[in-house]
Amino acid sequence: MITMVAEMRQEYFIRTFAEGDEVEIVRLFDKSYMEYGGYTRRTPEYWRWCCLQRPDVKNESIFLVSDQNSKAIAGYVVAGKSGALWELCYDPNSDGKAIVSLLLDQATAYLESAAAPSINFTAPTSDPIIKQACKERGFAVGPPPKMFLSVLNLQALISLLAGNKATGLKTKFDEAILIKIKGAPFWINDSVFLRITQEGATVEDEISKFTMQLQTDFVTLSSMLFGNISPFSALIRSKLTIKPLSKILTGLKLLSYLQIGTEWSFQLSEYG
Repeated sequence: MITMVAEMRQEYFIRTFAEGDEVEIVRLFDKSYMEYGGYTRRTPEYWRWCCLQRPDVKNESIFLVSDQNSKAIAGYVVAGKSGALWELCYDPNSDGKAIVSLLLDQATAYLESAAAPSINFTAPTSDPIIKQACKERGFAVGPPPKMFLSVLNLQALISLLAGNKATGLKTKFDEAILIKIKGAPFWINDSVFLRITQEGATVEDEISKFTMQLQTDFVTLSSMLFGNISPFSALIRSKLTIKPLSKILTGLKLLSYLQIGTEWSFQLSEYG
């Protein structure tokens, strides 16, 4: 059953979830969160698993804001009777204030009727629209839940980071870099060979002649890539060595450039 709710703005209307909406929901999520650290591309199957199949979520507790004219989904919220807003998402190219206000008001009313003891959800700290909407509705800022991350494929991670930043890398560097990793877990190769030329930046399987060698341990390298520590800090703490000495400044600049520099954001639905 699709439930229609009173409109807040003439250009939008809100309804509950119907089978098949997950395809457009996933498309909207990717559009909204792809620039954040921690983003992974969604599939409809994954969304159903992490949202719709939760024991406290029903079709009627998922609210969608749609454009009055195009009928395209411009935002959605997944509310659980436990009080969790498992996901909240809006189209950054639409009227975010109106959409988020509609979603929060409808989800709050639903959870109040379900006698939820409290309402909580996670949102990017830099999002002024969500921040203001929450402030107007009496939400308080609390510490985020902890999430622990590890790397399953270091070569793939460095390849992805280098590929995404290839345009900048090839204008700043012309190097063949061997990264040696101490204390790597058994599933991680202890060497990564990165080549940067005018054609781009690639991770190669075969190690050939290199112009610079970086040596560090697995935890330090992961922390540098995730932005938890700076390469300079790792260097002065003897957690990182760069050879030859003439390449120290270049190595520090390279590692800083490879860091995931965007804000991290996770939905509650991604915590398990």
